[in-house]
Amino acid sequence: MKIDSVHILFWSYSGTTEAFAAHMAADIRARGWEPRLCNLLKGTLDTVSFSQRDLLIILCPVFAGRLPSHAAQYLKNLKGCGAPALAAVTYGNREYEDALLELCDGLENQGFRLAGAAALVAQHSIFPKAARGRPDEADKMKASFFLLQILQKLSSCEQPEDLEKLAIPGNRPYKDVSAVRIPLKPKTSSKCTRCGLCAKICPAHAIDPQDPQTTDTETCISCTACIANCPAHARKFPTLMQKAGEREFCRQNSLRKEPVFFL
Repeated sequence: MKIDSVHILFWSYSGTTEAFAAHMAADIRARGWEPRLCNLLKGTLDTVSFSQRDLLIILCPVFAGRLPSHAAQYLKNLKGCGAPALAAVTYGNREYEDALLELCDGLENQGFRLAGAAALVAQHSIFPKAARGRPDEADKMKASFFLLQILQKLSSCEQPEDLEKLAIPGNRPYKDVSAVRIPLKPKTSSKCTRCGLCAKICPAHAIDPQDPQTTDTETCISCTACIANCPAHARKFPTLMQKAGEREFCRQNSLRKEPVFFL
């Protein structure tokens, strides 16, 4: 199967999923393609149709064992038309639960053929001491080898229909997260310049562009995008609550988890 173009779409709130996406993009460039790279948090695409000679690589963080609802909804804008796809989720060393299955199902429902899937470990966005510094060099090396295997797999197929269906772990129906509430919500300090960037990138629209110092705590999903992207470093979680939660989370998830790949 000949691949003419590679598209890498991802959501990255604190930058760790973007680290994987950028690493994969470098690997793709080294093999002669110039990938189309897009952080969907900062610039969404309208309905996009692919062909069987396109490869889609899509990466998404895990929220409480599921895809973020806005990401799951966005998948409906993509039209696979039989194009091969590599699906990957990133998680902060706890569990990825049903998120990878949900992403794979969403892609297949849109007409993509799965060439591979991965659950990748990245530094936790809310509790950064968990999986600190990941993806590290070992993670990137494993991701590179997996990508190479995907490309070799595609080159050995005559057409996307030859790709065998992957066995992805998870449950249907997916985990119910309707009652999940994360008590940590960002607070704004006096450093705020009211530039409005936080409101622009907030995927939950929990920040009023006219009053960016205020966060709607009922709408906020604690994704940390506003914290990680604030140029004035004016947003952060309440310190005592964040540190207490981090200690307990790290105690429960201290064992290093490794990436898992499906071919």
